[in-house]
Amino acid sequence: MVAFITFIIGVIVIIAGIASMFRFYKDRLGDDQVQLAGGRALVGLPVTLIGVLIVFYSGGWTEIGAGQVGVVTNFGRVEENELNPGLHWRPPAITAVTIMDTRVQAYNFGGDQGIEAFTKEQQPAYLFGVVNYHIDPQYASDLYQRVGTDYFAKVIQHQADTELKQDARLYAVDEITAKRDELSRTARVRLANDVVGYHILIDGIFISQIGLAPEYIESVTNKQIAQQNV
Repeated sequence: MVAFITFIIGVIVIIAGIASMFRFYKDRLGDDQVQLAGGRALVGLPVTLIGVLIVFYSGGWTEIGAGQVGVVTNFGRVEENELNPGLHWRPPAITAVTIMDTRVQAYNFGGDQGIEAFTKEQQPAYLFGVVNYHIDPQYASDLYQRVGTDYFAKVIQHQADTELKQDARLYAVDEITAKRDELSRTARVRLANDVVGYHILIDGIFISQIGLAPEYIESVTNKQIAQQNV
């Protein structure tokens, strides 16, 4: 908002300066007004230049919201000190500010089909749930320099999927659905160790559902029906 207001003020000043100079050329048609118009021209030119400077100045304002930090690059070089929430000014055209979110983010894994894992008997199991994570705001500049803003795709997503399905093979197919909490805890510990070097913190992993293959469910159902018949 401050940048917008400053920009509007600059535009108004530029228009006023140009209008003053335009009036000068118009008034020169009357010899008796040349002296007065010349004074307006001398004022109009610096007013226009001041307006240009104000517009340029307005481009340097950056507002960092709550739960965000600003990473500053100076001619492509990443500065170490992040910008905390608030209003900041940096020279435009020289520096750039990239805003990074430090609030807890959610990765809803599984989608429509689930993450495919395999049990002790090599039966497929499909995991659904959420991974909560956030970046350490004190090291946002280092994360930006080493990975970039797409750190989720590069660091978290594939690694989280791998860690989530790793321990599935420790459980039998008929007990894995009851072991969701254990799978979540062990996956969280490993994933936290995987990403801590990038200053990413894992707040929690929650497996909400484990789906089994339709063939297995059908076989269990048929077995139960057979037992009931006996």
